[in-house]
Amino acid sequence: MAVNFDNLTVYTHPWKHIVIDNFLDKNIYDTMVEFGKEKIKENHWERFDFNVAGYSDFLTGWPTDKIMDQYMQCHWEMEKQKQYIFGLFEPDVRPYQNWKFSSNLHTQEPGFVHPIHNEVENKLLSVVTYLHPESSVGTILYNDDQSNPFEVEWAPNRAMIFSPGTGNKWHSFAATDDAPRVTFNGFYGRLD
Repeated sequence: MAVNFDNLTVYTHPWKHIVIDNFLDKNIYDTMVEFGKEKIKENHWERFDFNVAGYSDFLTGWPTDKIMDQYMQCHWEMEKQKQYIFGLFEPDVRPYQNWKFSSNLHTQEPGFVHPIHNEVENKLLSVVTYLHPESSVGTILYNDDQSNPFEVEWAPNRAMIFSPGTGNKWHSFAATDDAPRVTFNGFYGRLD
């Protein structure tokens, strides 16, 4: 299987989220890490989008068939599991009728800080998989008044899944000062 939903743990503090270790198949994980490291060597600090319709020029000179094949494996596995995943968050799931799965690989330079934020309105579910390095900052979760930080600790190939739902899901993330941070992010988003 491209992604692993065995041994998932549901947490409710400060709001409901799921943590799954060894989330991506080892071959997919290794490919994504290799790709992230390559982009870091090139000083590319940005988001690289994947989608079912195709891929952008950032893959030039890279084994695009390998990346896209592995991305599609993740995509279809997420499609098969979507009702199960959404069910774990009910009744706090934003209403939807039409939606799609998309993903991207994020590379952040050392010292990067993304401030406390809530998910945008069109996201129904967020899946963040920590890739590289071995040790970094995970995702920091906050309660409704943006206090009492709680860290979903970083571990390579650990996924943190949450539904923005109907309330606030304040969170932030950062890279340590001494190493870049690479994540593989998947989202279910509304089309309507």
